[in-house]
Amino acid sequence: MQPAAITYMPDALDGDVREAWTESCLAGLAEEVAGRLLRDAHPLALAAGESFHRSGDDPGPGGLALVVRGLLRIYRRAADGRELTVRYVTPGGLVGLPAVLGHPSTAALDCAALRASTVLVLAPDGFRETIGTDPSVASALCRYLSDELVEAQQTLAGDVLLPVRSRVACHLLSLAERHERELVVRATPQHLAAAVGSVREVVARVLRCMEQTGLVQRRRGQLVLVDTAALHRIWAGESGL
Repeated sequence: MQPAAITYMPDALDGDVREAWTESCLAGLAEEVAGRLLRDAHPLALAAGESFHRSGDDPGPGGLALVVRGLLRIYRRAADGRELTVRYVTPGGLVGLPAVLGHPSTAALDCAALRASTVLVLAPDGFRETIGTDPSVASALCRYLSDELVEAQQTLAGDVLLPVRSRVACHLLSLAERHERELVVRATPQHLAAAVGSVREVVARVLRCMEQTGLVQRRRGQLVLVDTAALHRIWAGESGL
């Protein structure tokens, strides 16, 4: 059954959807313009590991969406099955812009939920029309895409040039979420290996070393970040930053 479309204006949005909108690059748009962008939008729930968009012949639900809850991962998948993370998308971020602004075949990256997530799927035709008629939308998206490009370049450069230990520290810090008074990462060594472009055995060895030196603790299938300052030093120091 198709979810009910959102037909009201941004100031009527409630809860997580409203918060995600106010965190997005589109938050400063005039209400009338924002209303056009939100016309026919509908929420979509994604289970952990579920794809929102896949490159190739089986694209999945795909489209353009605003992340409302959870965490999505944008990555490139090689023909041999290896994966390399390009960026993570948190609430307030947009996914699917390449397919909207260019030809769908240019969207060569995959997108999947790292944990249970909700996205607000937006109508691409309305976006294209509004971009062409309202400079404020085009300006907001240009700034967002510029920041996104810089982030992707930094992530890919790190994943190519840095040692695995630094890459793992970087991704642990990026994936951490606060639970009570702790920072927790819900990712397996296999997930981290895919994120940093390495293999499970190497990442598992790095995590064991971090655990033995008191940087992280393994607890109930999760990793608790014990010494985030040291993890930042491992990443920043070895990356030359």
